[in-house]
Amino acid sequence: MSQGTSWAGTASRSRGGAGEQDPDHWHIRPDDPPGELLLCPLPGTAGFQLNAKITGDEFTATAETVRSLVAERTHLPPDAVTEAPWISFYRPRTAMAERFRQGRVFLAGDAAHLHPPGGGQGLNIGVQDAFNLGWKLGQVIGRDARVTLLDSYEAERRPAAAGVLDLSTCLYRAGRKPEDGGQSRLRGRVCHLLSVHNRDSELSTDARALGSPTGVRAGDRAPDLPCVTADGPCPNLFGLLRGPDFTLLAVNCAPPRDTPGVRTHHVTGRPLAEELGTGLFLIRPDHHIALAADSPEHVGRYLARLGLMSGEGWTAVRGRPGLSTGRAVRRAGPWP
Repeated sequence: MSQGTSWAGTASRSRGGAGEQDPDHWHIRPDDPPGELLLCPLPGTAGFQLNAKITGDEFTATAETVRSLVAERTHLPPDAVTEAPWISFYRPRTAMAERFRQGRVFLAGDAAHLHPPGGGQGLNIGVQDAFNLGWKLGQVIGRDARVTLLDSYEAERRPAAAGVLDLSTCLYRAGRKPEDGGQSRLRGRVCHLLSVHNRDSELSTDARALGSPTGVRAGDRAPDLPCVTADGPCPNLFGLLRGPDFTLLAVNCAPPRDTPGVRTHHVTGRPLAEELGTGLFLIRPDHHIALAADSPEHVGRYLARLGLMSGEGWTAVRGRPGLSTGRAVRRAGPWP
């Protein structure tokens, strides 16, 4: 491999003696002669993931060259590496597409953004991209939502990706400087991505007259907490949110009449009610709060804005098992 390329391999520690390596901690060898090397224990095994920077013009990766690197850059003897089951090369870099959508083409995951491995963010943010895009495609294709809904994919996901790129780059650099170890230890708090929100999205509407009494706002990820509904106790909210539909939570207030294409649950207690406060909460299929409101009129207006309900109260439903294709369902009267 060429100069400056980093490589990663898996090495197993030996049993006892000089080759014994603490399996409960990362082991970081600073980037100074003879070269940087990191060992990350793999839980439940005797193995370590090894990362080392390669600075030579050429490098052939074999179990023997891995043993030589370990002996040269650590206190461990060559035979501390019993095997190297896989070896791969990578060059840390940061990049993001200028557009996540061009016409009928959408970019998600590694096709849309690349970043260093610090914090292990790649899989999580890629899955969130796919979930965000997937439910919107489902609403447009299967529920006749306005096609402009798809414009919100880039508007919501590109800022989230930019934040992850900055975070992972910072953690990657900090992890290679012993003096910045304190920052690296905070990765558990900042890398879970549960705080990623869409408060600034056009799809997030907070219509409560007095705002949020608890701090939870439209655009936030709905808290996955136990609750009590009219059907009985529920151990966690996400169990109620499964599927491709919107979910309306009427928390400590009377629920509106059923809306086709929207599941409604009357929440009356437990931690979820305390966390959200009283009101109506329309939850998107990706578990973010689309609307927080005091009255059902706001729910109807929100769905109409997406094209899921007309001003006269019609809701188009198609392509859903158990419902007639192309059937239009009309409400009995105006929103209460």
